[in-house]
Amino acid sequence: MRIHWLAIAGVAIGLIGVLACTFLYPGFDWTDNALSDMGRVGKPTAPLYNGVLLISGALLLVFSSFALWRERRVSWSLLLLTSVFLQMVATYDEAYGLLHGVVSVLFFLCLGFYVLAAGIERRSPLAVATFFATLAMWILHYRFGPPGVAIPEYLSALLGTGWVLRYSLEVH
Repeated sequence: MRIHWLAIAGVAIGLIGVLACTFLYPGFDWTDNALSDMGRVGKPTAPLYNGVLLISGALLLVFSSFALWRERRVSWSLLLLTSVFLQMVATYDEAYGLLHGVVSVLFFLCLGFYVLAAGIERRSPLAVATFFATLAMWILHYRFGPPGVAIPEYLSALLGTGWVLRYSLEVH
């Protein structure tokens, strides 16, 4: 069984769907918005944006559950948590205030720690470097960047899911 297709579909649906929403959301600005602004109830992109996150999260949840069953690795546990928090970002949109902020931060933390754990488990200096580069990007963004967080959010997702795709191919 080639279960890696669930990871590939989950990543593709998530990244392409979110990117599509940036074109459909009136007035979306990468430097002034958060990606989650597109999922707020009442916004024209909310059903698509939240649907994309829910579907992507569900596919990654099934994949990571299978991967964890096949290989007991900390990284797969972290990916499982990442997929749950991704679905929670969609479920508890910005209308939920602090709760949305917490699950969003937990999503990005779990994704980052997935990359770090996967890099350590597989002895990949490049994956470990990706974790630290992403961490540095967030620090620099909060120190010098624009008010919106869409750019570091999307780049973090892009870098993190690149490693999901890479390591999903090893699961049989």
